[in-house]
Amino acid sequence: ASCAATGGVPTTTTTTLPATNAGRPPFKNVHVLLTTADLCRAVAGSHCICCKSGKDRTSMAVTLEQTRALARDLGVLDEKHVCKLLRRHGVRRVNILANTHHDKYAFNAIQVKSLPRAYRPPAGTYSSHTPT
Repeated sequence: ASCAATGGVPTTTTTTLPATNAGRPPFKNVHVLLTTADLCRAVAGSHCICCKSGKDRTSMAVTLEQTRALARDLGVLDEKHVCKLLRRHGVRRVNILANTHHDKYAFNAIQVKSLPRAYRPPAGTYSSHTPT
């Protein structure tokens, strides 16, 4: 599965999941975000990505979009690897360092588990001790 993929996550909401999913993390329908981004691009429009502070969740979304663009426009094949590289070594980490004086995304383990797979930071790149 590529970084742009949802990792086989069903597109149903948590309210319609069968009881067999009890104890599993809730599923998020990221297809809405990815499809609307593609639609905007198809009609020569643009879209904006931001979260409360403009650092952590925004970084995950921006690196996902960058990876999708590299795959679409340049034929990058290993999207998942490229996405992890951008999140681990890319300019978003420099932005976080400039804004917080720490080089880690401000997520704790519970937050990371609740993020859709395509939006999760790589292991070792986040800390609950990073200021927001």
